Amino acid sequence: MKTFLCRCGNRLFFDNTQCLKCNREVAFSLDGAQLRTLDDVRKSKKSPEHPCANYGSGLCNWLSDTKNSLCLACRLNVETPSGAESSELLGNMETAKRRLLFTLHALKLPIVPQTENPAGLGFALRRGTAEAPVITGHADGLITLDLNEADPAKRAEIRDRLGEDYRTLLGHFRHESGHYYWMLFFASEVEKVSFREMFGDERADYAQALSRHYDSPELNYENTHISSYATSHPWEDWAESWAHYLHIVDSWETAYAFGLRTGDKDTAHDSARFNALLDGWCELMIALNSMNRSMGQDDAYPFSLAPAVRKKLCFVADTVHKKASSISLG
Repeated sequence: MKTFLCRCGNRLFFDNTQCLKCNREVAFSLDGAQLRTLDDVRKSKKSPEHPCANYGSGLCNWLSDTKNSLCLACRLNVETPSGAESSELLGNMETAKRRLLFTLHALKLPIVPQTENPAGLGFALRRGTAEAPVITGHADGLITLDLNEADPAKRAEIRDRLGEDYRTLLGHFRHESGHYYWMLFFASEVEKVSFREMFGDERADYAQALSRHYDSPELNYENTHISSYATSHPWEDWAESWAHYLHIVDSWETAYAFGLRTGDKDTAHDSARFNALLDGWCELMIALNSMNRSMGQDDAYPFSLAPAVRKKLCFVADTVHKKASSISLG
């Protein structure tokens, strides 16, 4: 994630609604990929944007176009809980979701609300209970997430119970979005050929595959997969690899914004260029993990990129590079 500058020269961050130096209100413009002061938005006669109807609620800091009262991020929500007790959790969810959307937009991937196109993308943010638990997942463009995981303590409890080294809201959004874009990238049997060569045959029974995984998780996966869960089924291998690709794209841009790397700023590489980028990425993550250890913290990046894993990440990068801007929702 890059940083931004206020008119006064102060550094701004993606989630800001106000500059802490000059006190100007700011809002994020997705089309311009920048934070704009509301003074400039309101004064501009040519600006097609205005603050989202949810701006100032603590849930949104985006601008919308003149055709819609809600910004794109808010229009993607198909279902959200009501009540003050869910407000903070929903805010945490929205923060993660908007970071996902920033990267998807930068990669020129289609982001169309399901309410505007049946083939589009939608989010159902539900708060599960013991009697009616919410299962995180994707079905035909609708991504469902359990709002309870927006509570760090509950998420840590689930992470420990499942034996996962890495479990975040942003990781959930990225992983589930991978299932959605898989449908768009590999819609035909011809397009599925290259996928199957890299990840395996997705026609294998999905329910049985997940049942086997939860009964006996694969522990020796590092040489072939990015995570244990990725071993369960080709769809999950793709989604885990996709999420990791997005992790790298966002983190690489953050490193660039703070001067921690130089050179090529572009991250939407074909496979050859992305493979070269991974060399620098591994060095950067060694430094990040070392910094964490110096602070007495666990590694920020608990992953190992074996050659087979790198090939899958490069396949994802190449797929985005070749197909992202040409996808049609019909």
